[in-house]
Order: sequence, then structure tokens, then C-alpha cells
Amino acid sequence: MKLRSKLLLTLSVLFIFFTLIIWFFTHIQSENANEQWGAKFVQKQIVFDKYRTLLPIIHDISLVKQLAQEPAIIAMALYENDRKVRVDGLKTLERYRTQFQDRNYFVAFSESNNYYFNDSNNTYGQQNPLYKVSPNEPRDNWFFGTISMGEPFQINIDKDRFLGVTKVWIDYAIRDKGKIVGVVGTGFDFDRFLKNSIGFEQAGGENYFIKKDLSIQLAKDVGMIDYDSFTKKDGTHKTIEAVITNPLDIERIKKLMRELEVSKNPNLTKTLWVNIKGEKCLLGMGYERELGWFSVTLFHSDELSLVTNKTIFSVMSLLFFISIGVLGFRLRQSIVSPIEKLMKNIDCVRKGDNDHDFPVVGSGEIAELSKRFNELVKEIKQHETLLEAKIQERTQELIQSEAKLQSLAFYDALTNLPNRRLLADRLYQAQVISKRNGCYGAVLFMDLDNFKPLNDTYGHTIGDLLLVEVADRLKNCVRERDTVARFGGDEFIVLLSELGSDKETSKEQAIIIAEKIRQSLSHPYVLKISTDTIVEHHCTASIGLTLFLGNDATEDAIFSEADNAMYQAKEQGRNTVLVYETI
Repeated sequence: MKLRSKLLLTLSVLFIFFTLIIWFFTHIQSENANEQWGAKFVQKQIVFDKYRTLLPIIHDISLVKQLAQEPAIIAMALYENDRKVRVDGLKTLERYRTQFQDRNYFVAFSESNNYYFNDSNNTYGQQNPLYKVSPNEPRDNWFFGTISMGEPFQINIDKDRFLGVTKVWIDYAIRDKGKIVGVVGTGFDFDRFLKNSIGFEQAGGENYFIKKDLSIQLAKDVGMIDYDSFTKKDGTHKTIEAVITNPLDIERIKKLMRELEVSKNPNLTKTLWVNIKGEKCLLGMGYERELGWFSVTLFHSDELSLVTNKTIFSVMSLLFFISIGVLGFRLRQSIVSPIEKLMKNIDCVRKGDNDHDFPVVGSGEIAELSKRFNELVKEIKQHETLLEAKIQERTQELIQSEAKLQSLAFYDALTNLPNRRLLADRLYQAQVISKRNGCYGAVLFMDLDNFKPLNDTYGHTIGDLLLVEVADRLKNCVRERDTVARFGGDEFIVLLSELGSDKETSKEQAIIIAEKIRQSLSHPYVLKISTDTIVEHHCTASIGLTLFLGNDATEDAIFSEADNAMYQAKEQGRNTVLVYETI
């Protein structure tokens, strides 16, 4: 074979080789970057979905759980025929009803099968049950289904037979010594919840919330939601298999669900690639332990691209210059040697060693090729820097969004004080510290006296101004390590920690602080209604105080003691501090 033919053959082989190498390198780099960014994006999207979509349900579940554990409700389930027990139970139900989203409750008891219900209009606020639940009635499957399943609670979406609207029902088991003695819960308007919570997905993304049996509980397309799940038989539920039809993908999803369910990390998320209608999609999944649901987020691969492989055409042009340069030089000195050096430089780039400038090799067209190769390496480094900056920017945006959602979840929007959730965490921490150092802590439960007339006369806007002023006065009365929280309405709680190791001394310290608060809150409030109108309002507070040591007492027990003391303070004339143990 003549040298020209050998050179032409060599050029053809080199052309094909370099084209494949450069294309493969840029393709792998861009695909890896897109997959890594996509996984992070989907994980952040799952966290966002949880706080944006499920917060209303989590709020009501938390309240229903507290209600199911109320002593008055358990006593009503066991001794319903006792009129006083029944009245106390109904009062407790009414107190919780005003805290639920739709201000309704329902309860049914295993012993009597009596069913009680009341709605936001207090339509059924009597002391007698509406009817008796029966295992022969399909409408009562929710009650017997919850008991037979043995789970702490169930969430079901179906039609409300009284109101004629679709409801999200939370059914929570009432237990006494481990035995289910009834079911209590609440419901809220599913259509309103769906309108406020679903439809915010990123372009190209789909969000689903599913149960352990893969049935769809929430979706943007309401036609895919598994309504009336208690009345359905096996095989008739609407599941995620309507979206993901590949049996292998379904088995991998079930495996992820088992891993997430047993994980001790509540914020753990998992991702995997699945096939949907012949298209590659990234599936992200998280376990919402508070609901027993799994959050599923799907993104098509073409929606997760930060970078594209746009350099192939320029690489092909550079390889063309290689073929022109090889023709003008001798096989070894002018062609082989410079190409070998260029190949070494390319190998360095393939290994990621592109942090230094490569020397120019050869002369003429090959020297020009070497320069352009260096420029290409610089472009690749700039591309990587830009990619890292984009990823960092997107990550920072997601972190800021998550921080904002955390703030909304743990602080009262009006007073910026800790809400019940954050207060519960602070109380737990205070109990841990108390157990460790042997010092008492105290909880002050206060309710404003003479607050309702202000709202009735001037409206809730002026009432809100007074509540903000109350919050400021409370913060000025306590130590920096203490916690001031808004419990709801015109009720506030102050958590005092590390008072002292002697109970009487600690009680005296807490009373001193409580008296300071009482006096501060009793001073007149000057509220500006408009530029020309100022209202001076006198408002006092009834304060209940209880001490705790260590973590022997539960959160509900501590709050209940302080609450009882506060109500006794109101009965004794208001504007009073009363200690629980003196009641």
C-alpha cells in the first residue's frame, strides 16, 4: 500500500476515533451533570411538596391524634351512658371542632355503635347520637374498616352524605389499654384543598401521593384519585400502575417504599429512572410518616437538562483540520509525533487533568490545531464553572424556599411567636434539660380578659394590633432562654426553663415572673384605628401556672394542668395568677 493510501487510511481512522472520543466525553459529562442536578432538584421538590401540599392534612391529623387521646373522649367511649361523662366528652369534641379546618367532627363508639357528628354551623350540636353504625351498611365501612385494619389512623376521600360534597376524612382510632374502643375524626372540603394545594408543579413534572397499596390519594388530575377506598374491593382501586405500567418498575418502586418506611431519617428521599410510554423519566419518592403516604414526583428527562452536547460540530471541524495537517508533514516527524502528543493531552482531559495549559505541538496546521484544542479545554473548564454556578444557584434557591416553608410551619404569622408545633419541641428540649440538671421548669397558660368586646366593637384588625402588642410585652417580661408562644386566638403560653432544683424556690420564681407578666398586660393599650382615631383599651390576663421536672409528664398533661389553673383563675375573678397544685 502506498504511503498516500496509508496516510488517507490513517486519517480516516483518526477522524473516526477522535470523533467518537470527543463525542463520548462531552456526552457523558453533560448526561452526568444533568442526572446529578435532576436528582437534587427532585429531592428538593419532594420537600417542597410536603410543606406546600400536606401541611393542612398534617395539621388536622395532629389535632385528631390529640383528640383521640383526650381522657374525656376515652371515658365517653367506655361509659357513654353516664350523662356527665357524655357531656364532658361532647364539650371536648366541640372545643376541638373550632380548631379543625372545616370546624366539624365525627365520632363512633365500638360498645354502643352510636355515631355523633357536628358541622361548622353547629347544626347537630345536641347530646344525642345521630344514628347507630352497622356492619351491614356500606356507608359505615369507614368505621369497621378502621377497626379491622388496626392502624392508628386512616385517610379516606369520599362523598359526605349530609353535605353532598367530596371530603377528605381523617379516621383516628380511640384506644384504651391497647384496645380500639371507637373512631374519631374530622373532614374538610377536598375540592377547596385540591385547588389550593395542587397545580404548582414545575413544567414537565407530575406529583402524586400514594398509599402503601399504591392507590392514588392526591393528583393534579382528579380523575386519577382513588375515591371511596373503603367501599372498593381489591383490584378496583386507582393506583400508580395507571401511570407506570412496567411491572419491573413497579417492583422497584415497592422496594423503595419498603426502604423509606423502615428508615429512621424522616427526610430521606430516593430516586430512580422509570419508563413511561417509552420515555425516560426520573422518579423521586419520599415517605410522609405523619400520613402514611408516599410522595411521588415524576420529571421527563428532557425537562431536567441544564446543559446540552453542543460541541460535537466544532469537534468535527477540528478533526477535519487534523486530516489537512497530517497531509502536509512526514509520517513521523510531522504527523505521528504531534498527534501522539495531542492524544496524550486528550487522555489528560479524559482523566479530568485539565487544570493546566497544554503546550502547543507541531507546526503549521497542527500547531493551529493544538491551539484550538487548548481553547476547547478552556471552554470546557468555563462550561464546568458555569454549570457548577448554575447548580449552586438552583440549590441556594431551593434552600431559601425550604427555609421559608420551615418558618411558616413553626411560627405564628401574626405575632411571629413560636406556634404550637415549635412550642412542643421547645417543651421537649426543656424536659430533657430538666432531667439532666435536676432543675424545675414551668408553663404559664394565659388567656386575655375583656378581649372579645374589642373585636366585637372594632373588628379583628384592631384585635390583631392588641395581640401583637401583647406578644411584645410578653417577650420583654421573660429571660432570653425562655419561650413565648401563641397557642391560638387570644391564648398565649410562656415556657420557663432551668428555674432551680428546689420546688418551692422554683415556684416562687415562676410566680414572680407570672406577676410581672400580669401587671405588664394590665396596662392600657393605645391602638391606632386611623390617623384621626385612637382607642384606649383595658385588657387583663388570667394566668395558670404549673411546674414540671424531667420528662415524666406528657406534653398534653402539662398543658392541661396549666389550662385548668387558668380557667380557675378566671372563675376567681380574672386578672389573677393561680398555681395548679393550689387548685
